[in-house]
Amino acid sequence: MIKQVLVFIFSLIMYTTAFSQPLPFISNGKYGYIDCETNDIVVPPRFLNAGEFSEGFAVVQEFPEGGFNGQVRYGFINEKGDLQIPFQFENAQRFKRGFARVKQAGAWGMINTEGKMVVPAQYDDLWAFREERALAWNDGYFGFISPTNEIIAPFIYTGGGHFHDGRARVKKNGRWGFIGLDGEIAIDCWYDKVDDFSDFLAGVKDNSRWGFVDTDGKVVIDCKYEKINGFNEGFAAVRDRRNWGFIDKNGNKVIDCKYKDVKDFNEGLAPVKIKGSWGYIDKNDKLVISNIYQNAFRFQAGLAKIKIAGKYGCINKDGLVVVKPEYNEIMRMDDEKTFLVCKNGFLSKRYDYINYNGEVIAKNIYR
Repeated sequence: MIKQVLVFIFSLIMYTTAFSQPLPFISNGKYGYIDCETNDIVVPPRFLNAGEFSEGFAVVQEFPEGGFNGQVRYGFINEKGDLQIPFQFENAQRFKRGFARVKQAGAWGMINTEGKMVVPAQYDDLWAFREERALAWNDGYFGFISPTNEIIAPFIYTGGGHFHDGRARVKKNGRWGFIGLDGEIAIDCWYDKVDDFSDFLAGVKDNSRWGFVDTDGKVVIDCKYEKINGFNEGFAAVRDRRNWGFIDKNGNKVIDCKYKDVKDFNEGLAPVKIKGSWGYIDKNDKLVISNIYQNAFRFQAGLAKIKIAGKYGCINKDGLVVVKPEYNEIMRMDDEKTFLVCKNGFLSKRYDYINYNGEVIAKNIYR
């Protein structure tokens, strides 16, 4: 019966390719999941809210007993719609690296994929694990914990960041530095500001100028730039005299500071702004995709989001349009970057799911 009722609602859905995970949709105020390969509804609409699948689980929200005066709870289902982790949380986030953040009694903790509370719900806020350490916040201070809730770094910092390359940003007494995986100070807190490590170098700001240090705290590129981005693919964007260019990890200027704006290299290309419009250069500073866009973003899995005439689409590395620029918003959906979701209309709740070949998986889905 549910299928028959929904045939009309989803008469605009079309499927052109297989997809490995069920996709959420909404019908008559309830969320369920559809399978794009079989064209079936695999989980009938019965949830108050539903998220995308991650690591085999999706966060779902139950309708409260006794109407909306009751307390709403979150749980986790598998791809068949079976409830794997009961509705028991005030809030919950999707799984990342085997752990999910959950909230109980006003505090945050962590569960594993078996639903076991491995980090008790005792923190004011808590972030995902990176390099087996998680940033946490309690009573106005930041610290770091392990997956077994061991305190790696004490709650004494007024700022902090995730671990990258074995180092995490921390702020103490108004100044920034880094700690190591053992929780001890690795680079003293005396910089105005710092960025996360990338390619084992981190941007640091001293006396209003930016440079780079290595993981031992040695200054490898002097603090002489107005602004910087982190290293990616061996290049870092730097701004000098209000124009942007790129340096290598030895501090050599490989692309002159002549662009009004740039974004990081990825997959061998970088977006650059020339005379008010965006295009793409390669690592030899050759303009390989003309500057015809209102905005342009870095390539991922062979596609880049672009904006033209007020609408978003996607191009490939040859500059050919793969997703027509007809959307008000385009978002990448998951960490594996296997598909896109595109939103039609500024205030609309209708979405198109599109794969990386530009094929529409499902059209005009309500979310």
